[in-house]
Amino acid sequence: MTAGQPSTQKWITTTPTVLEGKPRVQDTRLGVHFLATQVETSDPQTVAERYEIPVEAVRAAVEYYRSNPETMASIERQRDALFEEAETHPAIPTTPAELEAFATNTRSPTQPMTDDAIESLRADIETVRQAVREDLAEDFGGTPEEYRAEKPLPDGGE
Repeated sequence: MTAGQPSTQKWITTTPTVLEGKPRVQDTRLGVHFLATQVETSDPQTVAERYEIPVEAVRAAVEYYRSNPETMASIERQRDALFEEAETHPAIPTTPAELEAFATNTRSPTQPMTDDAIESLRADIETVRQAVREDLAEDFGGTPEEYRAEKPLPDGGE
């Protein structure tokens, strides 16, 4: 934390196991970078109401963001690298159009899937699952393996 800024000291914290140690609002998982970018298109009061936190916490996040440009630039570089990786990986849909195409083009309703198509779809699903586990680990702490389902649902099960 930057010395001499009591509001950021009251509201902003870091914990190595939460948000990968990125600065966040105390007792939440709302990152400083995230909140500051929300304020760019809104006002602190609206952001505070949206996330049910005090407006002072939002203002402290913006203050911290502005006072720590190197930390924020590092977070932006990490995010950009993750977005680039997702965009270059063909199995991970990243836009609404890609999601629609993925949902509608995976198989024909009139022809049965071949064994190769089934294996390919399973591999794509596992890739997406791994990406989700990595995101969960980043957002909530822990390792991706901790977010693996303990037992699979039976085929066609409820």
